[in-house]
Amino acid sequence: RARRIGATLVSGDPRPRAAPVAAAAQPWSTEGAYEHALVAGNNGAIRIGRPDIGRAADLVDHLVLDNIGAWLKGAGAATQKLVIYAHGGLNSEDDSIQRIRVMGPYFKANGVYPLFYTWRTGITDTLSSSLEDALGLSSGPSIAAGFASDARDRLIEAIAHNSKWSWTEMKANAAQAAQSGGALAMLAAALARLQRDYPALEIHLVGHSAGSFVHGHLLSLCHATAVPIASVTLYAPACPLDFTARHFQSRVDDGFIGADRFWLHLLSDVTERGDAIGPYGKSLLYLVSRGFEDLRKTPLAGLQRLLNRNANQHDDDLWKPADWPQVKAWRTWVAALPPQADGAVACEVISDRIRVSATRTGAPTHGGFDTDIRILSRTIN
Repeated sequence: RARRIGATLVSGDPRPRAAPVAAAAQPWSTEGAYEHALVAGNNGAIRIGRPDIGRAADLVDHLVLDNIGAWLKGAGAATQKLVIYAHGGLNSEDDSIQRIRVMGPYFKANGVYPLFYTWRTGITDTLSSSLEDALGLSSGPSIAAGFASDARDRLIEAIAHNSKWSWTEMKANAAQAAQSGGALAMLAAALARLQRDYPALEIHLVGHSAGSFVHGHLLSLCHATAVPIASVTLYAPACPLDFTARHFQSRVDDGFIGADRFWLHLLSDVTERGDAIGPYGKSLLYLVSRGFEDLRKTPLAGLQRLLNRNANQHDDDLWKPADWPQVKAWRTWVAALPPQADGAVACEVISDRIRVSATRTGAPTHGGFDTDIRILSRTIN
């Protein structure tokens, strides 16, 4: 018999804080979450964390052909839907698995099989600590009291630009995963075999933040192998506009993705500026644009300010004059997208408090899209 994770390990599962009312949405065990997770590590290689599987190819076959195939056989032709969800690239594996335990049951209870792409990066805490060490300060209100906010943030951006290895490596890992033998290349090949067995299968891509790099590469792989993709949904995509144009806009423009099946959810610029990561007094996207990218002030697809009709060529915060034609082209392209399936605009901008449970709300943040009940409900619908 196949060796499985023993009861001694499962019995120690921490119970998620989520308390769903619906029985079908009760959180999975950690073992159940791993049955829906493709974990990628350094250089985009698949990581195998179970004793009964020895090869990466066997793990992909198990997750895609065995697990999804078995579910599709019982689901019936009317509900043959698969969502591949790519978390942001700054979550640890443990954090990602805990989110999968809570999120996964909601997709499955609504007739959509979820497969999660999990990165082994988890540099947020390390990043915060590094910035705090470089500044010689601790995070919290004391930092704001000790420095003028903008001056402090510019200093942090300069420090981040000189220590951007983690972001650069993360993007490289996503690109390498699309090469032969990488996690995304093997996933795309397995999806091609699955789709041949189940021609009615709909494959939907949902990516959060740096998950947009994952889905940009996966979308291009599927395009090359003629595996149809039914929709793409991006939450605050952290990719630059040139990557967006190459991997996403081109696939909509050539008809591979329907123009009415590409959807964006962004934070308002005011909300981005009110967010924080460690001692940095703006959102992660601002820090990426102004610190981590190879060229400082790189315009990113997830920044709502790029879509602001009042912004112009001389915006000195998020782009240089040379980027202005690309910013204008992106703004025009997004404005021309048809409405979402529920009739709302294709690009939703969030500024109000988000609903995190039946009784609680929270402030919108860059990392909070997958805790927003309303946004996740719209995505599932």
